[in-house]
Amino acid sequence: MKPDICSFCKGKLEEGQTEFMAKVKEQVVILSEVPAWICENCDESYYNEETSRKIDIIMKQIHEGIFFAQPIAAGKMKLSEALMS
Repeated sequence: MKPDICSFCKGKLEEGQTEFMAKVKEQVVILSEVPAWICENCDESYYNEETSRKIDIIMKQIHEGIFFAQPIAAGKMKLSEALMS
């Protein structure tokens, strides 16, 4: 079932693809090319039941150490340090 409007900003939703990001222990996991309805106003993403189920399965496998993601370069900084001028 397609959601009607964004529950955050009431914007219009468009079908497309997005990225799903989650932190697992000390790693950040990014799933790319995830089908979703995306708010054209605030970019909030909404997933259908099948996509949500697939994400849950993948995340469970990562938490259990069954599935390993390809490492990518990333940077990390604290917000308080980034705002110091």
